[in-house]
Amino acid sequence: MDYARRFYFDIAFMGISTVDINHGWMDYEEHESVLRRALKSQARRGVILVDSSKFGRQANLHTFGLHEALTIVTDRPPPPAFMEVFKQHDIELIATPDASALLALLDRFAAIGATAAGGVTRLCGSAEDGQARALFRSVAQAAGARVTIDEVGNQFALFPLAQGAAPAVMMGSHLDTQMRAGRFDGTLGVATALCVGEALLQARRQGAGFNADFIAVNWTNEEGARFRPSLLGSGTYAGSFTPDYALTRCDDQGVSLGAALDAIGSLGTDLPPLPRPAIWSCISSRAACWRRRRRASASSPAIGAR
Repeated sequence: MDYARRFYFDIAFMGISTVDINHGWMDYEEHESVLRRALKSQARRGVILVDSSKFGRQANLHTFGLHEALTIVTDRPPPPAFMEVFKQHDIELIATPDASALLALLDRFAAIGATAAGGVTRLCGSAEDGQARALFRSVAQAAGARVTIDEVGNQFALFPLAQGAAPAVMMGSHLDTQMRAGRFDGTLGVATALCVGEALLQARRQGAGFNADFIAVNWTNEEGARFRPSLLGSGTYAGSFTPDYALTRCDDQGVSLGAALDAIGSLGTDLPPLPRPAIWSCISSRAACWRRRRRASASSPAIGAR
């Protein structure tokens, strides 16, 4: 947490576990609660991204008072009691308009590994992870993308927008989760990327011109809940890990990542896209993504995303 306090941010985008009318913004894990408070204290503006199903639920740790949020982004307006509090404290509420396709896709992903409390458990390399990966592939292909899987299981959906060889805008996150994770955890980044890719490809078919392609990505084992360390997929792509190192990491039962990916048909052989992006877009705040940007900018022109 001391490391996080070394940085200052214009805007800090944060998730949250639950929202209670009396106890405010709440979390289940102490380290997550402490990290969110640290990020908020270092930002000029705090933005909370919250699934509407989390309103009216309690976790075990208080993170912020209900009045402390500056901006709230959610998929549907919260119950009237919350709306009244937000109005009293002049809190900006953004309920995403016309997001039916994204919400429907999030619901489809959330049904895979769904828990009784409304969350998701979808550990890397599990049968549920395999089902989520299959959904990624089918949605991307139906939208017109070409899907490849590299040797550590990273999935790349290439939406061809430009003519000939071109850099790419890469956007995404991960579909593996922690135990009892939120339905937006990682999945929002992947689902949003798939919807953006489909919209861009539709625009191209209608005559729009592009000078870059678009790639939606699902990184393997970002969470590290089953295989440690975390960030094995993006870290391998960035050059921080070798494929052999990543694939030989074992869970608590001695099963390797390679064996788990093979069991769900996700041990690929495709070469990943070349690291010459037009821009890197990261829904999750991942250090490996910033390392990829630095590596790419050293070898080819790139535009950095803040």
